[in-house]
Amino acid sequence: MSNNENTKVKRSRVLTEEEKERRRSRERERQRNLTEEQKAGERERKRLARGRETEEEKENERANSRARKRISKQNQTEEERENQRHLDRVRKRITRQNQTEEEKEIERQTVRERKRITRQNQTEEEKEIHRQIDSERKRIAKQYQTEEKKEVDRQTVRERKRFAALSETEHDKEQRLQRRRTVLQNQTEQEKERERERHRGIRRKFNEEHRRRERSRMRTFRRRKGEMTKAECKPDAEPVESGFKDSDESDEEISCKSLVAMEADDIVSSEDFYQGSSSNEGCSAADVEVEDDENDKPNGEVENNEIDELNREVILIDGGNNQCDCINEELVEEISCDGNPGIDFQEEALGDNIQNVQLEEQIHVPQINDREDAELIARARAVGIAYEFARPGVAENVDEKRRRRRRNQRKISKEERRLRDVIGDLPPPPPPGSSQHEDDCYLAIRAFEIEQM
Repeated sequence: MSNNENTKVKRSRVLTEEEKERRRSRERERQRNLTEEQKAGERERKRLARGRETEEEKENERANSRARKRISKQNQTEEERENQRHLDRVRKRITRQNQTEEEKEIERQTVRERKRITRQNQTEEEKEIHRQIDSERKRIAKQYQTEEKKEVDRQTVRERKRFAALSETEHDKEQRLQRRRTVLQNQTEQEKERERERHRGIRRKFNEEHRRRERSRMRTFRRRKGEMTKAECKPDAEPVESGFKDSDESDEEISCKSLVAMEADDIVSSEDFYQGSSSNEGCSAADVEVEDDENDKPNGEVENNEIDELNREVILIDGGNNQCDCINEELVEEISCDGNPGIDFQEEALGDNIQNVQLEEQIHVPQINDREDAELIARARAVGIAYEFARPGVAENVDEKRRRRRRNQRKISKEERRLRDVIGDLPPPPPPGSSQHEDDCYLAIRAFEIEQM
């Protein structure tokens, strides 16, 4: 009787910290010496034990585990913490490498569900605290971010969008557009007003200084590409489309596919931005092609036939300044703006197939009768892109007109995406006036309104 009591007393004796540490070291040694088969059996045994546990026991085990981790973290040195972080990173990397697609998807769903439950259980005060923490973290990250890091981030975002557009199927595209339409339909009046207020704030922030900086950047860019632009604009140069080889067609198709896939969202967002409305429904790239087909119907005669025949390839429109430069090395000589503006220019023969023209006719901007061309030109002026006009005096067929319009759309959409990456949103477009005086009046009125606000 006494022996049994002594045994019970010994078993119920509280273990000291030394004995606990010895037990843990023996357990670690045993775990290291286990074979793969024994490890698999141990995992199976733990899994079955967890299945037999009640919810109360599981909760107690989690609480004990959290307490052990907290005490362990408090007693850790900085070196041990860094080693633990390194081991965790290595373990996660190996786990990700060995995961199948099904396991990855299950893990993503688990994380999303956990975040959703956390958001549901959060109070408004906690949400506001989290928003402030996130905004403060982003602000600090922006402060310590170098220009090189910012450019790397922008390139990463652009590459991710390009790969997403290339791998996007028709079904994915339709789902994305449907989600956008659903969001726009379900917007309340308060959300619409908040969106309009956000756009108004962007317009107020994008002042004349930003415009001037962007224009100077575009002028510098054009000067650097001056040789290539002049070579393209020579009268005896072949059109861009005819210079393609068979090997270049695949690259052109890939770039077109990557740009056209995101063109629907660009058109919707640009139309919403220009018209001041955020409730327009999304449209697909097929709708854009249908509009092109309707606008490309031959009229039997060349538009703008009142323009004299000029052997001109491209008109560069300086966004906001309304300044047009005719690039033609062989026909247009250098004209100094510092000279006497009253000099009479003598007429001289410009070629066998070219009429005698005056300086005013050489810098004349064609009148645009096509509504879609007018919208594209307004978008090009807003982002400072050289719009490619039709060659005066040359009859375009339907295919050439469509190809030229698509080239313009690709260039404008690319620059709009770049501006969104840089400043977050597009600047408001300049007015549709065709003179420098009208632009100056418009900017003066806007500056006065901003000053009053």
